[in-house]
Amino acid sequence: MADTTTPSAKYLQARISHLSLTLLQRFQALLDTAHDAAEGEDGPVPGSDAPSLSPEDVASKQLDIEVGSTALIRAAEEIMVLTRGMKELWLFGGLDTLAEVEGKGDGKGKEEERRRLLQEMAEVRGGLQKWLREYPHVRDGGEVDEGAGKRESEEERGEAEMAVGD
Repeated sequence: MADTTTPSAKYLQARISHLSLTLLQRFQALLDTAHDAAEGEDGPVPGSDAPSLSPEDVASKQLDIEVGSTALIRAAEEIMVLTRGMKELWLFGGLDTLAEVEGKGDGKGKEEERRRLLQEMAEVRGGLQKWLREYPHVRDGGEVDEGAGKRESEEERGEAEMAVGD
C-alpha cells in the first residue's frame, strides 16, 4: 500500500537542509582525505615532520577516497530523489504553491493587504481632518480656533505620508 500522506512544508525544508548539509560534509571529508593522501605520495610536505606514507597507507587512503566518493554520489542521489518527489507533488496537486498568492500564507498577500489597509486608513483620516477643518466648532465644543485647522493639517499630512510609507 502506497503512502498517501503529503509531507508538510516544514518537513520538506528540514529534509532539504539535512541533505544539503550531508552533501557538503561528505564533500569536505573527501577533500580532507585526498589532501591527506597527497601529502604522503611525494614524501612529506616541505617544512613538516610527517613521514612519507607506506604502500599500505596509500592503498588505505585510496580506499577511503573511493568510499568517500561513493558516499558523495549517494548524497547527491538522495537530493535528486527529493527534488523529483517535490516535482511530482507540485505537478499532481499535493504541493500548494499558491497559498501565499491567495493571502493564506505570511508572504506577499499579507504585506499587500497591510499596505492597502494603511492607505485606506490614511484616506479616511484625511477626510475626517478635512471635515474637522470645515467644522472646527465640533472639535472644540463650539469655540472656533481658525489657526488650529492649518497647524493640524500640516502635521497630519506628514503622519499620513509616514503611515503609507510603512
